[in-house]
Amino acid sequence: MVHPFDLRLWALAFTLLDWPERQKARLWAALQLDPAPALAPEQVGALEHLAA
Repeated sequence: MVHPFDLRLWALAFTLLDWPERQKARLWAALQLDPAPALAPEQVGALEHLAA
């Protein structure tokens, strides 16, 4: 399980994953409002893969 507000993990995701810049911007804005934003299943999978 991924801890939703692990800034190290988000930094890795924004650096290493090939998510579109618009998607990264939306996620960053969502993180500022909610430390556990709603994510698509593929986003959760990508974060879990990075966290492993």
